[in-house]
Amino acid sequence: MTNTESRPRDSICDRIVLPTDGSEGAMAAVRATISFADRFGAALHVIHVVEFGELPPGVHDPETDEFSERGNDAVSTVTEMGAVISV
Repeated sequence: MTNTESRPRDSICDRIVLPTDGSEGAMAAVRATISFADRFGAALHVIHVVEFGELPPGVHDPETDEFSERGNDAVSTVTEMGAVISV
């Protein structure tokens, strides 16, 4: 997501990395960060990280799948929110 056309020349940043897990607390940070990115014309990069722990290769963990899905949903939500204001 980017809105570099309106970035002020004296912008304090041009890229922001936003980690999210989709929780309510994270969504409060998302709203503030989208506003910040819009104000300064910064590109917003949204990430969600899942630590797989110490499972041996080939071992399936349903909890990891749940966290991955929740993270994918959170990133999609943030992408949609940013698209509304071209961030």
